Amino acid sequence: MAESRGKTKDFELRKVYSTIYDKGTRFKSRVFFQQYLTSKEIKIKPKDKNVAGLQLADILAHPLKKYTLLQKGLLQEPDESLFWLKVIEAVKPKLDCRASDRCIDGYGLVFIK
Repeated sequence: MAESRGKTKDFELRKVYSTIYDKGTRFKSRVFFQQYLTSKEIKIKPKDKNVAGLQLADILAHPLKKYTLLQKGLLQEPDESLFWLKVIEAVKPKLDCRASDRCIDGYGLVFIK
């Protein structure tokens, strides 16, 4: 499920979701995605529906974005708020990582320019 971002972005998201569902990616086959995704079509809900899972995603997204930009040298000075740092510390052990050295860059955190 995703949160609506407007007609154009919703259309683009539906298209990407459908491609991944039907063809997979270079990393995972379509069989993998079809095994775990509950529907052939993505469900998109407006923010005013106040869906709990989407609210949780909002709470996680901003701190993870800040952390990634900081790691890439694209954010000079993070704010002094401890909340985002606490979120990162709670989430980091859950992120996918390379088995050999536990590196999350490119695995659990992927930066797309």
